Amino acid sequence: MTLPNPEDSVYRVLISAKEYFMVENRNRDANRDGATVTMVRNGQTVLRTWARDTVGFNAFNPDSLYGVVTDVDEFDWSLPGGVSARTGELFDGGILIWHIDENVIEANYDADAVNADPDRRGVNLEEADGSQDIGQSYGLIDPGAGSESGTVLDFWYAGDLPSGQPEQ
Repeated sequence: MTLPNPEDSVYRVLISAKEYFMVENRNRDANRDGATVTMVRNGQTVLRTWARDTVGFNAFNPDSLYGVVTDVDEFDWSLPGGVSARTGELFDGGILIWHIDENVIEANYDADAVNADPDRRGVNLEEADGSQDIGQSYGLIDPGAGSESGTVLDFWYAGDLPSGQPEQ
């Protein structure tokens, strides 16, 4: 099988005429050259490159950015990821599988409620960790706290098979 330009393709896997999965590969640093950000401050243009997430430059803390950001060469850099402090493993993206149900979208679009029912969303990310916590509201000490916007474990990648599943 030959795939057309797989670097920037999204694949659709039909379940029915109005329900399907969309599969895409997302990578925080596709060229492995860090993230270059162009900023303008006081009329001065500054280009700055970060090799990896650091204090002051990550999805949760952008304090190293200043002025007006005018360009970013890695749009996916803000996806969950980085290097594990415990193991040194690099989490840099992976496969995302979206479940699309056009029946739900059509029925709820005008009311702006496409994803209002967490048990039947029109557009739903199939989280690899199985927890379905994106979009939830957790309290500070609840077990899911901090995962409401996604984690590195929501991507599908080699080595993230559920416990007890043999690798092929």
